[in-house]
Amino acid sequence: AFRLRLTEAAEQGNRGAQYNLGELFFENGTTGKNEEAVRWYLRAAEQGHTRAQFKLGVCYENGIGVHKDKKESFRRFRIAAEQGYWRAQYKIGVCHENGIGVVKDEREAFLWYSRAAKQGNSEAQRKLDGLRKRLCDGEETGENDPRSRSMTQQHAKRSRHSL
Repeated sequence: AFRLRLTEAAEQGNRGAQYNLGELFFENGTTGKNEEAVRWYLRAAEQGHTRAQFKLGVCYENGIGVHKDKKESFRRFRIAAEQGYWRAQYKIGVCHENGIGVVKDEREAFLWYSRAAKQGNSEAQRKLDGLRKRLCDGEETGENDPRSRSMTQQHAKRSRHSL
């Protein structure tokens, strides 16, 4: 009964129901169901559902229900990241740090890890600390180091203008 009501709501255009229906198919993971999950994620994402955008990024990243496409994965993560979703912000940091679907750029990675860390993502904070060390001439720097503070402030200013 629940699944029937959820399907009806999704077919009527309810983006939350579309996302949740996608999740049901995705979690099931049986052959053919992942394509159905992607179909519902797409419908929800077209209506601005942030987590649906993120899940599409995961699908494209791993070839789940679609052909693997790192650039499309990055594009989907970027949309969700710009909507403020911390998991997507972290993923965009990973993409920039490693050149996945985008040109490698550690300073951009720093920016996106900073955004995710501000929302409490401890993994982003760990990545941020490592990048801070590398970007400040490989020297150990802390939050109170003027170079580190300056870099963080520059990226904060940049982030306000880039969105």
